[in-house]
Amino acid sequence: MRRFSQQIFLSRFMKKADAAAGVKGDRKLSEGQWCVRATIEEMKGKFIQFVGQTHTILNVQNGEATWYGLPFLRPTGEGESNDNTDNENTEE
Repeated sequence: MRRFSQQIFLSRFMKKADAAAGVKGDRKLSEGQWCVRATIEEMKGKFIQFVGQTHTILNVQNGEATWYGLPFLRPTGEGESNDNTDNENTEE
């Protein structure tokens, strides 16, 4: 049974943009740092409150990766996704 369907766009960001490589620029990032951000373009069913939000799902600093994922896809430990509204790594 499908609980929701979504359209999520992923983009890589570095301090300096590189259009040829598909990398977008973000001056807030430091040298040696890059990240992947997910923009929720469409959501049907559960979690429609996330439409239009951008979440940093992966951050890499000097070769050290930190995974955040998407807040509504974090498992609760019982095989279900939760209704987590943690927006620590969210931009609107």
